[in-house]
Amino acid sequence: MKLGVRPVAILVFVLAVSSVARAEEPFDVPPASSFNALQQLLTSGEHLIVRDSSGQTTKGRFVSLSGGELEIVRRRWNFRTERRTWREDAVARIQHEDPTWDGGALGAAVGVAIVVFLVKSPSCDMRLRPLPSATR
Repeated sequence: MKLGVRPVAILVFVLAVSSVARAEEPFDVPPASSFNALQQLLTSGEHLIVRDSSGQTTKGRFVSLSGGELEIVRRRWNFRTERRTWREDAVARIQHEDPTWDGGALGAAVGVAIVVFLVKSPSCDMRLRPLPSATR
């Protein structure tokens, strides 16, 4: 009975080790202290979270950083797009938005793989086992 669980445990271990090996270190670059230093780090289309000096946060895609102004575009609740700009003195913090769909997709794939291996293991295959007889 434990024979079917062993390949699943090995698969989970391999997936965990491979995901840790692929993970990038997010703190390998020191934080930028000005828009000039930030300009080399950002590429067009990146997802950003901007917190202004009043504490309001805005999520959107990076468009440009020029003339001392940061511009992002964000999608509104009614599916319209809106462009927002901030001057350097009005921004308290800028950070990358971590996409959650890739983690969800990886978790779903691991869950499906575990179920498939458990169902396909010989210990779970009911066709190979004789049914109990109903005679007394």
